[in-house]
Amino acid sequence: MLNAHRTTTPRSQETHMHAEEDLEAGFSLLETVIAMVIAGILALAVAGVLVNAMRLSTANADRTVAANIAAGEIEALRAQRAIDLTDGRSTKNATGADGTVYSVTTETALLQSSSDDSVCSASGNGRIAFKRLRVIVDWANRGTTQPVQIDTTKALGVGAGGLDARRGVIAIAVKGGSNQAVAGIPVNLNPSGLTVTTGADGCAVFPNLVTTSSYTASMSVPGYVGTAATQTVTTNPIGVFANQVTRLTVRYDRGGSIRLAADAPAGSAVPNNLTATVKYNSWPTKQLSACTGSNTPCLAGGVVSGLFPDSASTYSMWAGTCDLAAPVSPATADADFVDVDAVKDLDVPLGAAVVKVKNGADVVQPGATLYVRPAPANNGGCLGAESQYTFVTAATGVAVVALPPGPWQLSTRPDFSSPSAVTITARQTTAETVVRR
Repeated sequence: MLNAHRTTTPRSQETHMHAEEDLEAGFSLLETVIAMVIAGILALAVAGVLVNAMRLSTANADRTVAANIAAGEIEALRAQRAIDLTDGRSTKNATGADGTVYSVTTETALLQSSSDDSVCSASGNGRIAFKRLRVIVDWANRGTTQPVQIDTTKALGVGAGGLDARRGVIAIAVKGGSNQAVAGIPVNLNPSGLTVTTGADGCAVFPNLVTTSSYTASMSVPGYVGTAATQTVTTNPIGVFANQVTRLTVRYDRGGSIRLAADAPAGSAVPNNLTATVKYNSWPTKQLSACTGSNTPCLAGGVVSGLFPDSASTYSMWAGTCDLAAPVSPATADADFVDVDAVKDLDVPLGAAVVKVKNGADVVQPGATLYVRPAPANNGGCLGAESQYTFVTAATGVAVVALPPGPWQLSTRPDFSSPSAVTITARQTTAETVVRR
C-alpha cells in the first residue's frame, strides 16, 4: 500500500511570493505611466516645433511675395525718367495668390546728392541731380517679420531730363509739435496748382518753378492744426530764384485738447455764462466758450480743442476774458500737458465773494438779484466788454459768488448806480460785503 506524501508550502512563503508578483506588476504599471508622460511631453514639444515651423514657413512665404511685389514696383519706377516721377508718397493695395493683402507705399524725393540728404534739411543751393525711389510693402499679421523696403537712387539727367537752371525750387518741411517730420500731409502750392504729399522726411519739394511769380503753400487735413489752432494753414508769399532752393518750415500736427474746470472755493456759485481765455506764444488772446459747474470738469463747451502740441511752448489759461486775471494766478498747461489726440483736465482758478443784500432799513433781502461786473477802469484789459453776471441771494440774504481774480462792482440795479466794490483773489473767499437795495 502506497502512502501518499503531500508537500505543503508554508503560508509565510506563499505570501512572500504573491507580494513579489504584485510588486513586479506595480513596477510595470509605474513604468508605463512614466513612459506615457515622457511621450506626451515629447509630442507637445514636437507639436510646438511643427507649429513654429509652419508659422515661419508662412511668414517666409508672405515676405517672399512682398519682396517680389517691391521688386516689381521699384523696377517700374526705374523704367521711367526721374524727372517724370511724381514726388511725394502714395499707397495702394496688392493681393497675393493666397488672398493676403499687401500695402504698397511708394515714395519719391529729390536729393541734392546721391546720399540720402533731404532737400528740406540740406543746406546751400547745391544742384539737385538725383531722386530717391523707395518702396515699402507691409501686410497684416506679420508678427515679428519686418516689412520689405527697397531704396534706390536715380540720376535726373541733363537737358530735358533734368531741372531747368533758369527756374527755382521750393522745399516745404512739415514739422510736428516735437519738431519731428510729419509724413502724409498733402501740400498745395498756388498758383501752380501742384500738390505734393510729404514723405517720411516730412518734405514736399516743388521743382521747375518760374521766377516771375510768388507762391503760397497751404495744407488742410482733418484732425491736424497749425500753431494758430486752425486746420488750414497758409504760408506768406514765397519768392523763387533761378537755380536756387527756397526752404520753409511749417509747424503742423494732430491737435490736442484741454477740458477746463472752474476751481472755485467750496460753496460758491459759478456763473453759467463764465468764459475762459487761452494764450499761446504769439497768439492774440482767444476767448473760449463757457464753463459751468463748480470744482468739476466743464460741461459741453468747456473743452478747448485743436491745440497745437508744441513741446517747447506753454499755454496759459484763466477764467474770464480780462488780462488783469492772467498774471494773478493763471492756470498753465506746459508742453507735455497738451498731447496729440488726447483730452487733459485743467483747473482754472476762481475766487469768491460773500455778499449780503440789505434794504435801507438794514433788513436782509432773500431772493434779491445781484448784478456783478468788472470794475470799468479795467475793461481796457478785457476782450470787448466783460460779461455781466447775475446771482440770487439765499434765504439769509447772502450770495457767495465765484468770480475771476481782479476788481469787481456789485449792485442790485442793472445800471450799477451806487455800486459796491470788491477785489477777488484766486482760490480765496473775501470777507462779507454789504450791498444796499
